[in-house]
Amino acid sequence: MTRIVTMADSRGGSSAEPVNVPVLSNIVACVLALEPLPDAVMMAGDAVLSWTESNWAVYLQVMQPLLDNGIPYYNCVGNHDFFRVADPYDSYKGTFWAETFYWFPDNGPSEMHGSVYYVDIKDVRIITLNSLSPSIRRIGPDQREWLRSVSGTNAPTAFDIVMQHYPPYSNGVGHEYEGLDYSSSSRDAFWQILNDHKVTLNLCGHDHLYTRRMVDTRYDPRWTHRLPVISNVSGATRLDDLNALEPQPDVAITDRHNFTVLDLDPATATGTGTTYDEHGTILDVFPLQGKHAASGAPQPPTNLAAEQQGSSSVRTTWTDNADDEHSFKIDRRRSGQPDWIRIVELGPDTTSHTDTGLPAATRFYYKVKAWNPAGNSPYSAVSDATTHAEPDAALAYGATWRYRRGTGPPSSPATAWRTRAFDDGAWETGPAAFGYGDGPYGTTLGDMQQGYTTLFLRHIFTLELPAAHSTLQLSTLYDDGFIVWINGCEVARINAPGAVGTQPAYDATAPEALADGTPWTQTYTGSALPGLHTNNVVAVMVLNVGPNSSDLTFDLALTLSSDPLPDGTDADQDGLNDLWEESELQSTGAAPEADPDADGRPNIEEYIIGGDPQIPDRVLAVETVFSNGAVLVQVPTHLATGPAYADRTRCYALDQCTLAGPDAWSVVPGCQRIEATGNPVIYALPAATGAPLRFRARCWLE
Repeated sequence: MTRIVTMADSRGGSSAEPVNVPVLSNIVACVLALEPLPDAVMMAGDAVLSWTESNWAVYLQVMQPLLDNGIPYYNCVGNHDFFRVADPYDSYKGTFWAETFYWFPDNGPSEMHGSVYYVDIKDVRIITLNSLSPSIRRIGPDQREWLRSVSGTNAPTAFDIVMQHYPPYSNGVGHEYEGLDYSSSSRDAFWQILNDHKVTLNLCGHDHLYTRRMVDTRYDPRWTHRLPVISNVSGATRLDDLNALEPQPDVAITDRHNFTVLDLDPATATGTGTTYDEHGTILDVFPLQGKHAASGAPQPPTNLAAEQQGSSSVRTTWTDNADDEHSFKIDRRRSGQPDWIRIVELGPDTTSHTDTGLPAATRFYYKVKAWNPAGNSPYSAVSDATTHAEPDAALAYGATWRYRRGTGPPSSPATAWRTRAFDDGAWETGPAAFGYGDGPYGTTLGDMQQGYTTLFLRHIFTLELPAAHSTLQLSTLYDDGFIVWINGCEVARINAPGAVGTQPAYDATAPEALADGTPWTQTYTGSALPGLHTNNVVAVMVLNVGPNSSDLTFDLALTLSSDPLPDGTDADQDGLNDLWEESELQSTGAAPEADPDADGRPNIEEYIIGGDPQIPDRVLAVETVFSNGAVLVQVPTHLATGPAYADRTRCYALDQCTLAGPDAWSVVPGCQRIEATGNPVIYALPAATGAPLRFRARCWLE
């Protein structure tokens, strides 16, 4: 297996920032966290803003950790790198290029001054071209002739990858015809060589966004070799959108800096490309094919995604990468059962299917393959989904609440009333809905008009197995505004004043008047799900638009859906898998809330995060280090492995808040759901940018 990483356009936007150091540093850190490490890295041009030794010095410093870890990188020149044969300083630049990048081979045409070359990395030949010389936005006849002599059957490798800066088809808005399509005849002559020599991948840059397109007979009847072309952006200012030129790319991502990992297997002459954003989140996955891959069977489908459709159905979607399939075959496996079963065979060009009649609260796994008379394609990657449980109504409309009229602060301190520990025995009791004016109401507040503008509500609900609930849904009928806390955690703020995390004064008012009985619903899953316990409290502050308002209405319902426990038994239904309890605690009778190692994490949390309940090991620690002028925030991730975690995925989120401001946490962009890989999650930000930040990590099982 050979692993290659691709990047492009790491340049900055000003002379003060010739390289986007934070983004490129973060990508380099992600590359160094890969397991196994890559064999080489490719940079498809515009590494720096302009050709000066000081610009290149910044780039070299950021990339040095790759060389320190035995990973060579290889550049082609871009228009900002400015390496053209026609340039009067080409001799100086050629000398600088050769001396600085001394590990780049000098085996290309002599007149290209080392900017055109190839290098063999195990089973892969990387071929680097200069799309600026001798004519800009072209691969000229001399380079094409040289390319023909070093690729295809003239190369001993299983895979050939060709890299140039300008894309064959311009993608970004404002970049129309700024690629090799500037001269379509020159481009098509170049592409015919790639087609005839069965090149595995064409890598480019310049567009400042990520695109992938499969160039084949849809583009030209002669191009029977399906050849993917990708464009990365690894630091340059991203373009907001695609241009209108046809044909459009198959995949386009405009809002993330990115890099791509190519895993290539010479034994099968096939491989996979996986594109990540700068924080290591997967953006795209696609198949790759070597020069000697068996022909005939269709290309495998990719990007399989399974999504529950209520309590009895799962919808699957996938990308069709073949143009010669006769059918698609979908297989399914139920969690806890070893055998796959064929559930359906669909016609060609199909990209979705809905599987119906399934039991509730059950996890199912799916895989799909294409077929034609020559044979089956490989299977897609497996995707899974869990059907919803029939929801439990923890709190129904019309329920009985404890309530306090807003004639003064609800408690002392003013926020104590929102917590589970608060004693609300002195509060009044009454059924919902609460209000006055239109009606009917369970509890009529006849003294509210001209008397007070807020109402405080509390309701306790009990769960036998808190850890088993994966979805919570709030539904309200309200007029005019409200804030909801569950166990002291704010989960909703609708038409209410103040920032998230703050509590308005007891005599506050809603910003605007709404219609009586306005409906509102919100569902919480994964990291957004508030922490649940055996005994839980819903606390609500209801606000009227003013003391003269003609009416007020509020009612709330809360439903919960259960998640199936991990494969294995849980005889006492305490949320702890029996296999885990036997292994870690030597007993299946341990209490989920017990904390044998006194580290502040009860057994149920140790199970979720992969901790050791017998040893006080803080596995969810957040570390920060300084590197190349940036702060790197690192969270170790741990795979959910072993029979107690069968078919489970451990997920993480990274939050931040300012030290100077209120204790209001927000998710770090791109870090709201990160599946564990066994490698650390790394987030980079420039040092000393505004108020000091603190960070925390969260973890859950899916």
